[in-house]
Amino acid sequence: MERAEWLQQMRVSAEWFYDQLAPQYWVTCGLYPNETHLKFLQGLLARLSPGSSVLSAGCGAGRYDGLLLAAGHHVLGIDQSAGMLARAQERFPEARYERMRLQEMGFRNEFDGAICIDALEHVSPE
Repeated sequence: MERAEWLQQMRVSAEWFYDQLAPQYWVTCGLYPNETHLKFLQGLLARLSPGSSVLSAGCGAGRYDGLLLAAGHHVLGIDQSAGMLARAQERFPEARYERMRLQEMGFRNEFDGAICIDALEHVSPE
């Protein structure tokens, strides 16, 4: 199998998996306590000006978007899974969500901060 074909299969597989998980995401996974992630987010929040624009890259169901929103920031969440984005939009209607893979990002100087937590394992080296 050619590498390009294999990479495409991996992308499709990841999207399928997260779309299948999405309907029960908040019941099954919830907001699990992760001290390292929370410490990172607290540090980021301390550096952001009020009302900042934050990119939540690979946001999934928006696990950490609520913390950003509660701090008064504007959030754009991107993810490859339409199912996960639907869960995020249901839970955080005040945020904006778009279906986009991390590899497709073309943002330039649009955000005051960005997070990408538990997502890079789905990005190939290319």
